[in-house]
Amino acid sequence: MYKVKETDGFVNAEIIRSGDLMTTSSVLCYTSENLASFDDFVPRPRNRTSEIVFLPGVAKENCIVKILNDDVHEREEDFVLHLKCFNKNIKLKKKLSATIYINDEEDEEIIRFENNHYFVKEPINSEKNVSQKIKILRLGDTTYGRHVKIIAQDGSAKSDIDYIAKQNVIAFEPKKRTKDYEIFVLRDNVVEPREFFILKLEMLAVGNVKKNHQTTIHISDGPQPGSDVFPEPPLVISLRHYNKSVSSPPIQGYPLVCVTVCDKNHEQFIKYQSWCKNKEINARKSMYHWQIENLQGEMRDIASIIFFANTSLQTLDSIYFRGGYRVRCGARPVVNGIVGKEMFSQIVTISNKNGICPAPKQNMLGAEPFISQIYYTEMNSDRRKGIKITIALPHYDGVFPAISTHEIEDSKQILLSYVMRSEIHKCSNLLLANETKASNGFINYENTFPLKSNEPYEFDSIRGYDSIMLYRNLDLKSCLWNFEAFFTLSEALKNCGANIHSENNSEQDEASVILELPLYVAYISSSHLGWQQINSATTLKLKFSYKTSSMIKGDMMNQEGNNYDAHLSATNMYISSNGSLVVYFKTKPKFIGFYIFEIPGSQISKVVNLDKPDLQLTLILLGNLTDSGSVEQSWKFFSDVASVDYSGRYEITLIPCICMSSAEVCIPRDPVSYTLDVQFQQIGDPVLHKYTLDTDFQLIKGGASADDTSIFRPGDFVNGIIAVVPPQEDIILNIEKCYLCSGKNGYIPKYNPGEKEFGCLMESPLLQYSLKIIDRYDDDSVQKLFYNKYFNATLSQDSCIILFGRSTESNLRNCDGISFDVTPLFSHHNSKIWYIQCIYSINLLNTKTRLKRNLQEQNNVTVAENQYNRKGTNMHILLLNNVVIGREGKQILPSDNDLAMNRINNHSTQQIPLTNFLQFVIVLFIIVFLMGMITLSCSLSRLKKEVKLSKVHKYNNIEYSPCNDCITSL
Repeated sequence: MYKVKETDGFVNAEIIRSGDLMTTSSVLCYTSENLASFDDFVPRPRNRTSEIVFLPGVAKENCIVKILNDDVHEREEDFVLHLKCFNKNIKLKKKLSATIYINDEEDEEIIRFENNHYFVKEPINSEKNVSQKIKILRLGDTTYGRHVKIIAQDGSAKSDIDYIAKQNVIAFEPKKRTKDYEIFVLRDNVVEPREFFILKLEMLAVGNVKKNHQTTIHISDGPQPGSDVFPEPPLVISLRHYNKSVSSPPIQGYPLVCVTVCDKNHEQFIKYQSWCKNKEINARKSMYHWQIENLQGEMRDIASIIFFANTSLQTLDSIYFRGGYRVRCGARPVVNGIVGKEMFSQIVTISNKNGICPAPKQNMLGAEPFISQIYYTEMNSDRRKGIKITIALPHYDGVFPAISTHEIEDSKQILLSYVMRSEIHKCSNLLLANETKASNGFINYENTFPLKSNEPYEFDSIRGYDSIMLYRNLDLKSCLWNFEAFFTLSEALKNCGANIHSENNSEQDEASVILELPLYVAYISSSHLGWQQINSATTLKLKFSYKTSSMIKGDMMNQEGNNYDAHLSATNMYISSNGSLVVYFKTKPKFIGFYIFEIPGSQISKVVNLDKPDLQLTLILLGNLTDSGSVEQSWKFFSDVASVDYSGRYEITLIPCICMSSAEVCIPRDPVSYTLDVQFQQIGDPVLHKYTLDTDFQLIKGGASADDTSIFRPGDFVNGIIAVVPPQEDIILNIEKCYLCSGKNGYIPKYNPGEKEFGCLMESPLLQYSLKIIDRYDDDSVQKLFYNKYFNATLSQDSCIILFGRSTESNLRNCDGISFDVTPLFSHHNSKIWYIQCIYSINLLNTKTRLKRNLQEQNNVTVAENQYNRKGTNMHILLLNNVVIGREGKQILPSDNDLAMNRINNHSTQQIPLTNFLQFVIVLFIIVFLMGMITLSCSLSRLKKEVKLSKVHKYNNIEYSPCNDCITSL
């Protein structure tokens, strides 16, 4: 067996001779047809002309057959080679024939654009358009004619604004191999980056076409924008030498600065000063970016950007480089808002010797210990108490200490691109000004008082605001970082990850509450292989101690010294349904007596929030729990209004009343106050994130194609299809309910809940009928009959197969369909135009929310008709064939009364002569016909406008035409 291509030209079949090779012998090698005919190869006849001669000593010879190449595409064909001997002394073995297969893939028909990309410039003059001819090639078999459709698809370039490309059908005649298609590029007078749009080919008839093709048209502005460039390359120097002319290499530990010729600190500034002035370019009106050499010796952009040190500034922070690094900058002038061409500086090498805060050993790995302390002190001028944290860390060139109360697991958490940085590290020095969660964190953005600089331009705005605010905590003279942060107890517990636990010491009559706050430090530095990170951690502890009891000595008369103390204990605290705070507490006095609510006309017990005095609170005495001695009492207070945060110190003022042993009455004393610390905030509801998915609702006649949108007739089955547009990979769409409805007096149902319009879903005085024909969960609730005729409505995915075919499983998951008989809608003579509305649900694949169809879930699912959770609705008009559209959009059909009246009128006119009667009928018919045509024209125009207006609402009629990207040959 041999396999050859038609383009190979010939096939060599090898014939092997064995045994006695010293004689001359011959064999006949001839061909016979099979699927391949003599039009496909040159035959070898069964005669002496096909003889193969073996000379003495020759063991192998070739039987050569010529293959004919044509332009007609054919399937794989074959023919047979045979061997036959003339000499009886020569024996042939079993392989007396061989099959030759001819493959003709090269002649397979392909229609494509000549190029995958075309580049066109906008015209200079807006009055003239630039035309571009796009060549379309037809390869392979050109025996038959072909028609191909060209479709233009917008990219960043928009049709009729940036270009004109009319949809066109290109006809290839037989044997025709090329066609030209012309597009026009327009000038829009807008300076913009290069734009593009796409041209696609689509076959209009079935053919053996291997694939369709597309090409991209790129449109660029004229040469005027972005043509400016600096006349000389920029310089890279240390920021320490920004205002000096120094030729020494930049040092470690201090930023680099990119100096252009339009910067007054450039050595050639005077030479180009007039050029910069005319262009209105200066150091700040330029764009910069930085590159560092990698291990392969290539200059590469800095990919991992630290949150506080942007690489698009004129300066490059020292964290990005070490001694021996090779660095360069690129600069672009910006003229009238247009960015010019980039010019790079010479590559500079960072000094290995010179630095500001060198490490004890070169390339040292590790870090020295840091000192951290925690205090409970006044936070600021408002005299509030809080936690103060101080941290002192040694500094080395090129090293940044990342501090947080949450573990810094990976160096990527300090990058600008890490979206969770500000959410995880709420109490850290890793926050920008717009990300701070606490009022006084490790970086105090509110503190802007000037600092004394130890180095030139140390706190200059050229470094960027975020870098300056961070480096205010670094003393380059002592090479020491000093960070200071203040947090309230609430912030420490809520945001910083602090924990509290209690300790009791019964021997010393003392109890303690210990606050523990974890502290993590990661030393970050750069390397050619990525960021290096050295981690260290500690736990800060703060102890609060208090006495557990108070000793009372002597009799009751000794309590006159205002020692009217009590045990006060909160028993319950919660947020009520209206959002107010409710607190229950008990009191047990340490004297013989109890507390009273008020002294009429004099004093009253009360509760005040010392931190939020505007919060109105009401105190209620619920009752006494005991009768004698130190009376235990139950109290309640609540806030009059709701608040987000109820935290604070609550001062409870009560009026003690002392019971004397010799009397049955009590004597009120001056009020005493107790403080109750409350930490309580309302928990906010999570915000639901929504992703809007468009859906397309189509109605197709049963047995028809997806393009058939004809009006429905009695006996037709309607296939309703709702599909997600565009298709989504992990989405499941399920139709749950469907309704049919018709409006009164030409009313068109719309779904607009804001205007109290719910389409077909609710009974309304504006609706003539509202019929539920589909309910996935409650089949007993649907209306199966209308005027004694069955709808036979069912859920069916066969409708989706009509639309998508059996292409992909995801397309079928994105779609659901229904089917019903339209005949019952013709039964009522006063019926209006009908509409169908369906409710569908969209769920994610492989989640717990995926729609299940088991009986248990069906019994548990209840959905209100006018409330939708993760559900959508869509509507479509349903046109019937015997409809005459009236002035108000009605379907005018003869009623039973009209038919009866016609019979009476016909009976009364039997005495009229036949000729006069015919004339009367003809004139009447002409008048009715003309009036009907005028009425129909007006009504259709109005109906078209109302249907168009109705599409503004929640349902869509989106045209969706699926197309195949390729047509595979047989």
